[in-house]
Amino acid sequence: MRATQIKAVTELPGARLIGRRINWYGRVTSTMDVARREASRGGSDGLVVVADEQTAGRGRHARPWLSAAGDDLLFSVALRPRGSETPQLSMLAGLAVAKAADRLAGVSSTIKWPNDVRVDGRKIGGILIETHVMGASTLAVMGVGLNVNMAPARWPEIAQTATSLRAVIGEPVDREHALTTVLGEMDALYERLRSGESLTAEWAGRIDTIGRDIELQFGDEVVRGRAESVDDAGGLVLRTSDGAARTFTAGEVTLQSAASRCSAPHGVENDG
Repeated sequence: MRATQIKAVTELPGARLIGRRINWYGRVTSTMDVARREASRGGSDGLVVVADEQTAGRGRHARPWLSAAGDDLLFSVALRPRGSETPQLSMLAGLAVAKAADRLAGVSSTIKWPNDVRVDGRKIGGILIETHVMGASTLAVMGVGLNVNMAPARWPEIAQTATSLRAVIGEPVDREHALTTVLGEMDALYERLRSGESLTAEWAGRIDTIGRDIELQFGDEVVRGRAESVDDAGGLVLRTSDGAARTFTAGEVTLQSAASRCSAPHGVENDG
């Protein structure tokens, strides 16, 4: 790993917690791994680790994340949340990326459950949360991939399902500005969460899965029904054809009306 600092932004001005320290790297295996290691060695709460390139970047289920070096935002945030805050971190991250994309590209982004941020039905960002018990506390690492200057056509496997800020607005976007915009949204949302506010209603308002007929694969089980709502832990409430309501905490969703998969067709993330 090359640990040379390559960017000027080392802190988010006015940050309450998230972004008070930002470490930039050129090339790493995964920002998730680096953030966890630095936090376990006493790194500050709210530490942000950003990289130009990841050699083993991953999305959900350890799928690889596609991004050319220097094109996009690849970063992780290390936090030590209270127990009641942990279930809503995925909501926080998804909302922050969606709100930042709106500001940066002048769009109205949505979230495909559980954590794909989309613009016009195409994936522009993804979230991965990993938690680790460290003594009496919990370390949570929020990984974010935001397509900033990616050219989707470069990647045939995602060309029809992914987009980027540049593709949306038609001109390059400064990654440092994109980073501070996302971190500002994260910091503000985390302050709300720490004050006891739930993010569920605002998150639910972004989810384009709700109210639609879906097919959900959960392990070896495939369940069909209508997505009715989400709960405070981020679970999806699905009403099946027999009238039963089931809650799922994870799964791969197909929107039946659009036949658009949230999972990657060949084990590749960033696909929409």
